[in-house]
Amino acid sequence: MKNTGLLLLCCTALLLFGCQSSSPDQAYDFPHIPVSYPDTPRDTAAINDFSGYKVPAPYQWLEQSDSAQTKAWTAAQSEVARAYLSQLPGRDLLRQEIAQLSDYTSISPPRLIKGAYYYLKSERGVCKGLFRRDSLNAPEKQLINPQTLGWPTASEITSFTPSPDGTLLALKRSLAHSEWEDLLLFDLEQEKFISDTLRFVRHSNITWYGSGFFYSRYARPGSPTEPYLFQQVCYHRPGTDQSEDELIYADRSDPRFRFEVHLSPVQDYLVLLSTDADGHQAIYGRPAGETDAGFTTIAEGLEHQLEWAGADAAGFYLITNLDAPNRRLIRVDPDLSAPNYWETILPESSSPLSSVHWVNGNLLAVYQGEAGSAMAIYDTKGKLLKRPKLPENGHILDISSQYDDPNVFISYGNILEPPQVYHLDLEAERMTAFHTPVTILKPGNFETRLVRLESYDGTPISMYVIHTRELKLNGQHPTLIFAGGRQEGPFAPMYNTQERLIAQLMLRQGGICAIPALRGGSALNTKLRRAGQREYKQNTFDDFQAAAEYLIANQYTKASRLGVYGEGHGGLIASASLAQRPDLFGAVAGIDGLYDLLRYPEFGSGWKWLPEFGAPDAPNQFDPIFAYSPVHKLPADQYPATMLAAHLNSDVVMPVHTWKMGAALQYQQTAQAPAIIYPVPQAQAFDETAADIMAFLLYHLKTPVRD
Repeated sequence: MKNTGLLLLCCTALLLFGCQSSSPDQAYDFPHIPVSYPDTPRDTAAINDFSGYKVPAPYQWLEQSDSAQTKAWTAAQSEVARAYLSQLPGRDLLRQEIAQLSDYTSISPPRLIKGAYYYLKSERGVCKGLFRRDSLNAPEKQLINPQTLGWPTASEITSFTPSPDGTLLALKRSLAHSEWEDLLLFDLEQEKFISDTLRFVRHSNITWYGSGFFYSRYARPGSPTEPYLFQQVCYHRPGTDQSEDELIYADRSDPRFRFEVHLSPVQDYLVLLSTDADGHQAIYGRPAGETDAGFTTIAEGLEHQLEWAGADAAGFYLITNLDAPNRRLIRVDPDLSAPNYWETILPESSSPLSSVHWVNGNLLAVYQGEAGSAMAIYDTKGKLLKRPKLPENGHILDISSQYDDPNVFISYGNILEPPQVYHLDLEAERMTAFHTPVTILKPGNFETRLVRLESYDGTPISMYVIHTRELKLNGQHPTLIFAGGRQEGPFAPMYNTQERLIAQLMLRQGGICAIPALRGGSALNTKLRRAGQREYKQNTFDDFQAAAEYLIANQYTKASRLGVYGEGHGGLIASASLAQRPDLFGAVAGIDGLYDLLRYPEFGSGWKWLPEFGAPDAPNQFDPIFAYSPVHKLPADQYPATMLAAHLNSDVVMPVHTWKMGAALQYQQTAQAPAIIYPVPQAQAFDETAADIMAFLLYHLKTPVRD
């Protein structure tokens, strides 16, 4: 009888552990997992001087990424992370779940080249190379297979640009978590690469002209943390060495200028767009064939956006936010190019103008609203022709169209489904599915709500909340709020591959996902963006914290079951909120986050974020930056469980941000909750990282992993 009673007690415990994750956390046993951190020296003599402001820098020695001391410290932190993660239940189940969720094929919108359709393809998140179809319904043929070429691990083709005669492709190849790219040339007729490999390319477009193309490049930085400087525009002729490329334009007055080169369709006029570190832009032009002629200034010192949108015989087109917070389309006549002659073609709309594309001689405008994307077709005088209807609750991710062709291919997605590709035939006025991947997640089982709330200063903000349809609000549900911040838009986590996978895992585990639209760099509206930048950056964090409070006040969850996930700029939002409101969250996870806001311009691509955060060495900008920099504003407190991951090879946000933030958190933590620093190896697929992150979040949100 005693054995029977014990058996019943054990079965009851197992049933409680396996019940729905929305039950009270008293039903589960989530014991504390002890953790012992490596010794982290604090250099109390290290001081940084910012125009007279002296700031202690005890972890600045971690910036020496190649030093033996930093390497040993990073390896020791990795051992701690691996040992801790190995004790979390459910990692194998999560890996299986991820394998199923990732088991689909995606393609880029096809590009029509000499009567055939070319596109990039990936399977289970791995780039499978370049494919061709000779007609829309023809079988596909693989032209480039990265796995057979001996390329570095995690290499992928990110884009391709055909030559005007359709015989060559200029391909961009990059490594995961790196903005550096190689340009490769592929012969479409011979179906093979030619010898050219152009290196040190970053933030460059490709513009074919004559027998070659224009592109922008840097000199390679001397160390992983050294800023890259002095971009220059070059002209490359296929079949020649990169050292023979012709220098077209360089500006030594500011080493942080970036450049784009564009041409009119008849290739008779060259347009140069220049952007400085503060976000100021300039436009220059010259006749394309006059290689000895200098560029003529069209406009300089512009404090608003200018985004290339193509050209025709009447001039070139730019998207701008000048006198238009939601952006408008203008046309510039090269012969009358002064700003007072700029002509508005598409006035500002109630929704932000996201992009403009050419199709069959007309303009295809994409607008990004809170409820999703919308499209409209206009002629070049701005007359509305059509409004093609899109599926509901989704966002346009990419578009492929041609100046003289009526066919448009649209990549379209949302948080519940992988990107689909639609074919829009404007002549037939018909849109059909071209590629529809399927996963185990059933969108019909979930409900997506767009809710409204007020930030701390009364500013209205919106938030997507996604959960199962049968959800009952009881304040007990495990919930994951996404810290956005991507320039693609306020709801970018809904279609970013990594964040979408994390969200789908949370939903499959019975949780809730919340995606607030925050003021700052992710806002498409200029006024909302500026209201969360530089001296107003605290508004971004206030918006995020107000969204977290809304979820608690409206009975979606409670603080101990509310988790945070953020990447890059989102990592900053997560960590600043962690430092300011540790009481709001039960667990926090950040990847490649930006945490040292006083030193960020010194690392890699950090200086390009000066328009967002400001210059810490400028006396009038130091105070607001210092007020929220997480590394510097982290007092001793009881912080929730936190895991900070960084890819060892990332040159977008350098890992040193994570090392400093993690070291500060381990030092200042007064609670038992862990502060895990997770160095991610270059070759590790995100599927493995996602399993570790979700196992960590679910455990500390008191949520058992479902089978």
